[in-house]
Amino acid sequence: METIRQCYVRRDIEGYLSGFAKYYRSFQLNDSEWLEDICGLRQKMLSEFERFELLSMEFEVLQVRFVADRGYAHLRYRSRLRPRNESARILLDSRENLIVAKHLGREKWLIEAKITVSSEVSHE
Repeated sequence: METIRQCYVRRDIEGYLSGFAKYYRSFQLNDSEWLEDICGLRQKMLSEFERFELLSMEFEVLQVRFVADRGYAHLRYRSRLRPRNESARILLDSRENLIVAKHLGREKWLIEAKITVSSEVSHE
């Protein structure tokens, strides 16, 4: 998981996406219409990487459970992003996610699903 996070920090799209299954799905609680697959994730991340510079990222693992070759994690993170246009307002993106990942061995994981439990976007 740390490798995937580091790829996000470096804005390495291919490295980041290599940590996700081709059959990856993402859901958002309280929004039955929202669904994202691996293609949608690629488009979203490319857009974010182009539009924002990452200033910092606080990352916290709240809980982890393992059953056979699957890991289940409750994560919280807060990113500070600076728009690449003239805007001086810093974007604060705070989220809590539940992740399901398959263990591939040697500390490698493949994220299969993400449920966004909460998200909040504000400005500094």
